[in-house]
Amino acid sequence: MKTFKDLRFRPHQIPDAVIARIDFPNGHWISVVGGGRGSGARGDGKTSFEVLSSVTRSHGVRGWLSKKQVSDHMRYLKNKCC
Repeated sequence: MKTFKDLRFRPHQIPDAVIARIDFPNGHWISVVGGGRGSGARGDGKTSFEVLSSVTRSHGVRGWLSKKQVSDHMRYLKNKCC
């Protein structure tokens, strides 16, 4: 089961921000961003993060999520049918 600790962050195009993405076998995906002080990102990249996923994309970014909340969303996506 993939959780927050399985995310491999790399530099984002936003200065001082990081991004990670995971695609799940069932076709769902998650993109996690943090940091970029002053960029408008909804997370500091250390304890809080913003998420866009195959489920949230129609509603926009979910922001200020803890590592546990990101893991919970990842678990939801992995188990979601179709």
